[in-house]
Amino acid sequence: MIRDYLVQRVEHGAVQSRADVVSALEDVGLDMPRQGKNYVTARDPDSGKRWRLRGALYEHAFHPERLDLPVPGSCGPLSPRPKRRASESASTKAAGPAFRP
Repeated sequence: MIRDYLVQRVEHGAVQSRADVVSALEDVGLDMPRQGKNYVTARDPDSGKRWRLRGALYEHAFHPERLDLPVPGSCGPLSPRPKRRASESASTKAAGPAFRP
């Protein structure tokens, strides 16, 4: 969720640098107790839970043009197929492989 939020902010031009990334996270109520060369640690002040955030988005030398953003209008990632029940699996094996588009 954190990355999705920040990517949205980058797409709208509100995040242009690492300082903007940190500011955006602080705006939603997270603390930034540590910032390394290639990571940021975010902490929820209510629960104390911490997340080490790594990647181009959190690097000290972050630039929006280096971020791999999805192409507008393209399909998103494929979702996994739903698991079949054991009874469906047994009947499919008996009938042979089924065609799936």
